[in-house]
Amino acid sequence: MKHSVLWNDRPSLFQYLGTYVIAVLALYGLYRLQLFLGLSPRIWVGKLHFQNFMMDWHRQSYLLIAAMIDFLMFIIVVMAGFKFLQSLFSRYTVVDDQLIVHLLTPMGMLQERLELYRIVDYELDQSFLGMIFQFGDVILRSNDQGRPRVVLSGFRKGKLFLDVLREETERCRQLKGVREITMPVPGVK
Repeated sequence: MKHSVLWNDRPSLFQYLGTYVIAVLALYGLYRLQLFLGLSPRIWVGKLHFQNFMMDWHRQSYLLIAAMIDFLMFIIVVMAGFKFLQSLFSRYTVVDDQLIVHLLTPMGMLQERLELYRIVDYELDQSFLGMIFQFGDVILRSNDQGRPRVVLSGFRKGKLFLDVLREETERCRQLKGVREITMPVPGVK
């Protein structure tokens, strides 16, 4: 069965702008720390010689500190790079009757599907940075037992997407004959 694609988009690359800025500042700070300690920033593989550690402990300790700083710099680059790739390769797609979410995880790609008629409530959460760069988190509440809350982070054009999703959700509910029944909660007026 061929589905028509109603919406296909990926998260905004600006959603992790704070992470990128902090990573650059941390890398610069660690680089300056290496220069302050008199360590030239380079790869320290093979520079640690533990057999004459006791004779030249001062130089060996500096090399060990430099290796730890290089390792921290490597971890920062890997984490920021993964966040960038996560924004680049994740996708949000709305077809006739489903929302399909493709997310990049450390273990590979994850694909989630949510039937549109199950969506009960919509919410758009935008930070100050999100208002400037026009992105936000779309939060969907559904009556699906497995996924009662779905968060689409870094969504570009969130208001327009919510309008399209609301229309398609109502169309799917009418097509399938699904109605929402609201029951009064005892003790709440």
